Amino acid sequence: MKDWQKGILLEDLLEHEKNWTRYNAACLSPFLEMKKNHIAAAIDDDTYLCGHEWAIKSRILKVKTKINMYSAYDIPIATVEKGDRIIDKIVFNQPEAIMEVLRSYIEDTFLFIHEEVGVDRFVAKQAGYKKIGIKINTFGDIQGVYFKEFQPSAFGEREFPEANMMLSEEKLVLTKTNIPDVSNICDIIAQRLEVMDYEFTNHYSNYNKGKSWSAISLRGYTPEWSFITKPAEMSKKWKEENKDVEFKLQDTDIRKMFPEVEDLLKLLPGKPHRIRFMKLAPGGGELQRHTDQVDPDAGVNDYKLMRFHFPIVTNENVTFSQWNYEAERVSCHMDVGECWYLDVRKPHQAINGGAEMRTHLVVDIEANEKVRALIC
Repeated sequence: MKDWQKGILLEDLLEHEKNWTRYNAACLSPFLEMKKNHIAAAIDDDTYLCGHEWAIKSRILKVKTKINMYSAYDIPIATVEKGDRIIDKIVFNQPEAIMEVLRSYIEDTFLFIHEEVGVDRFVAKQAGYKKIGIKINTFGDIQGVYFKEFQPSAFGEREFPEANMMLSEEKLVLTKTNIPDVSNICDIIAQRLEVMDYEFTNHYSNYNKGKSWSAISLRGYTPEWSFITKPAEMSKKWKEENKDVEFKLQDTDIRKMFPEVEDLLKLLPGKPHRIRFMKLAPGGGELQRHTDQVDPDAGVNDYKLMRFHFPIVTNENVTFSQWNYEAERVSCHMDVGECWYLDVRKPHQAINGGAEMRTHLVVDIEANEKVRALIC
C-alpha cells in the first residue's frame, strides 16, 4: 500500500471516486477534481463525509481568511471567520439527501458549487444558502459562493461589505463601448494591412487551437514587431532563460505605418500599454475557453489594464463568447466600426467560422474613471 492511500484500500478509494464522476466531469481544472488521492487525504484529515450516492468535503476554518473573486487577483467578496464552515465540494445523485446534510450544519457555512450546473444551484438555494459571489480560477472554472447563517446575532444578519465595495464594472463582460462608429478609420487600416508584407507571430498560448491565432505588435516589450509576449505572463523557466534581456514597454517600427491607429487611441482616454493586431484564421479557427489571469495587471481598478477590441476585418460567422457573473455564456459578433471591452480575467472564447481572416486591433489601456465610463 502506498503512503498517499493513508491506509485505505485502493478498491475502496476507487469506489469513492466513482461517486465524484459528475463533479469531476464539470471541472476544467485538474486541481479541482476529487480523485482517489484527494479522497484519501480528505478521509485522513476528517474533512470527508459521504452517504448513499452523495459526498461532501468540508472543514471548519481555523484562521480568518478572505474569499477572492479570482484565484490570481485580490478582489475579495467575503471574509470567513475562525469557526466558520467551508464546504469545498459536493456531489450527489439525489438532491433531497444532500440538502438535508447542508441544512444540518450548526456553524455559519460557506458553500462552493459548480455555478454552471443548474441542479447544484437549485440544491444550494433550496437548502437555504444565498449566493454572495463567484470565484473564477485560472482554468476558467466558475464556482458559485453561497452562504447560510446558522443563527443571526443581536446585531442582525451577517453582511459582506467587500462585495458591496466592488466596482460595478467587475461584473461586466463583452460590453460594446459608447464610442461612435469608426468604420471609416478601420477600413483604411484594413487596406494598409492588406498590402503589408509582415508575417504574424503564432500566439504562444496552449489554448490556441490549431495554431490559428497570431499577432504582431505596434507597441510591446521589445522593439521587434514580431515579439508579442508579455514577460510578466510567462513561466519561471522562460523568465530564467531570458533574465539578461531588458524588457520595457515601447513602440515598434510598425506603429508609425498606421497613423490611423492614433485616431482610434484618442478615443480611449487612458495610457496605452500593448497595442497589437491579432488574427484568427478562418474555417473554424478557435481560441479555446480560457482566462488571462496570468496577466498580473488585468482589472478595472485605477491603473489596472482594460482590454479593448476594434474589429478591422471580420465576417458574420466570427463569434466571441464570455461567461458572466451568473456563469451564463454570453456571445456576440463584434462588427467593423465598433469598439468592445473584454474582461480577460473571466472565461472567454473566440471562433472564426467564416471563410475570411478575422483581424482585430487589440489595445490594453490603463483604467481610470473616464475609461470605465466607456462601458457604463
